[in-house]
Amino acid sequence: MAMVSVIIPTFNRADRLHISIESVLAQTYRAIELVVVDDGSTDATQAVLASLEDKARAADVTPLFLRKENGGAAAARNYGVRQAHGEYIALLDDDDTWRPDKLALQIAELQRTGAEVCTCLIEKVRPDGTSRLYPRGPERLHTGNDPAAYLRGGKSAHTISQVMRREFYLRIGGFDERLRTHEDHEFLRRAAHYGAFCAVPKVLGAYNLTEDSLTRVKGSWARQLRQDEMTRLSLIVLKEHCGKLPGWDDAIFCMRAGIELTKPLRNLLWHREFDAARAWIEDSRQMLGNTRQVRAMRRLYWRHRLVSLFRRKDPRDKWTD
Repeated sequence: MAMVSVIIPTFNRADRLHISIESVLAQTYRAIELVVVDDGSTDATQAVLASLEDKARAADVTPLFLRKENGGAAAARNYGVRQAHGEYIALLDDDDTWRPDKLALQIAELQRTGAEVCTCLIEKVRPDGTSRLYPRGPERLHTGNDPAAYLRGGKSAHTISQVMRREFYLRIGGFDERLRTHEDHEFLRRAAHYGAFCAVPKVLGAYNLTEDSLTRVKGSWARQLRQDEMTRLSLIVLKEHCGKLPGWDDAIFCMRAGIELTKPLRNLLWHREFDAARAWIEDSRQMLGNTRQVRAMRRLYWRHRLVSLFRRKDPRDKWTD
């Protein structure tokens, strides 16, 4: 039976890490190597891992608990994969969970189809217990080798749904460590350009939204600006990695980039950061050329400049740190 290395990066989640690990120990599939990378935590993470090591061995799971200086999720995942021994890599976050048959079903599908990556449906679960499917239905799971369909947005996948061949992970270069956020979006889009996907059309995992994570999503104005910059960088990185591959479609990329770059521009314009907005449009032009998406951004800019002449400044417009 082929070994699966489960990679869990963690940072200061000692209160929830055991939930993710126990969902791995409950898998019906065996040969599992459990690789947990402590990314420089300052809480009780090491004590939690020590308390779970014997439990993992008793469940016939091989524990490999690593620690490194803080470098972000991308660097932690790559570090874990480099130390791992499995033929397959499965990705899980430190506050999310899998259903017991996840690995068994996905490994079987990978072996049946010969694909490089297998995904599945997951539930996004809010703190109040409500949930929704991601993606919205089985028909939206990415399958085959069609990078344009993934980049267009009609097909999708989630980080914790992925099981892939270790050789494939290493061949495409792992996660790009320049990205402290959005690294998962860039990785999946890049993977779609390098190999074939298959999918199990069942709900096999839960992405658990906590109050803390929802607060971080809302964030402050300064945090939003950092997130917007990571959006831009993730697009630059994607084109850098894939722009010369046979399946690259520059028109589809410009369409997707235009959508994702316009939202930050709207934020800047709403807060009357007109100098920053002009710089954002120029950076977009450098990436995309003088495309219709960039021309639309310019028109949006001038409409907001005109409206700003008549809209009174509201002190609540600007977010606070």
